Order: sequence, then C-alpha cells, then structure tokens
Amino acid sequence: MKHPDPERADRRRRLLTVGIEAFGSTPYDEVLVSELARSAGVAAGLPFHYFGSKRGYFVAVLDEIRLQMRDVMVAPADRPAADAVREMLRAHLRWLRGHPQQLRELVRGGQTEDAEVRAAFEATRWDGARRILDTLGVPELDDSTRMFVIGWIALKDEVMLSWIDR
Repeated sequence: MKHPDPERADRRRRLLTVGIEAFGSTPYDEVLVSELARSAGVAAGLPFHYFGSKRGYFVAVLDEIRLQMRDVMVAPADRPAADAVREMLRAHLRWLRGHPQQLRELVRGGQTEDAEVRAAFEATRWDGARRILDTLGVPELDDSTRMFVIGWIALKDEVMLSWIDR
C-alpha cells in the first residue's frame, strides 16, 4: 500500500496557493508558471509534473477554490431551512471578503471558451447553489427554475465583484 507523501502534498498545496493569488490578480496569458514555481519554492518543472500544463494548473486551482468554498457552504444542523441558508450565505460572503482573488479567478475562468476550464467554473458555481437548494428541500429543478437559478448565480457573481472592487 502506497502512503501519501507529506512533502509532495505540501509542495502541491504551495503551488495551488500561489496559483490562486497569481491567476486571481493577473490575466491568464501573463502568468508565468516558472515564476509561480519560484514563489512556491519548488523546481521550475514541478507544476508541469503535478498538473501537466499551465491549463491543467489553472483547472486544479479552480478545483481548489471549489473545495474551499464547499467547506464554507455547510448548512448548520438543527436550524430551520431559511436560517440555515442565511448562515450559509453569510459564511460565503465572509469567505469571499477574505479571498477576493479567488472570486476574480473563478469568474475569469468562466469567461473562456475552453470547455474544461468552463466545466470547472460551472461545477464550482453549481456546487454552492446545489447546497442551498438541498437545504431548502428543492431536490430537482425544472427548466424554468434552473434558468432562474443560473440568473441568480450570475447576478451574485457580478454583485460580489462590484462589492470587492469598492
């Protein structure tokens, strides 16, 4: 049985941390993976070893943001659904206030024609929405409700970007 290498996990975590900062504050085409490796204190080729390419690195960063947001969007136990959703949204806002680069990066990722990057973006958006809908007891969406939720998510993203910029 192979045991996880804590040093490898630490290097990967450092790469994801600097990737979140860099991709969130710099246009994708201007991000230099070699600079990110240097900032993370790892060999220049290691990001390509872990992620395959700059694009793969970016997708991994988007997935890391999704996981971080998932940890925040947890319905409090033993609370009425409306109160639980309010608390989930408050926790989401607190997290975004402390992580404006992640929001910018996430939204920037959704503005691409790259199918894999776009899928990572949509997975992140829908993961949070699905948690709220589940808390409210809405197991499935018909087409019109799904369109409303898509609009709500897009509006939320725009409002959050405007709020962070101010």
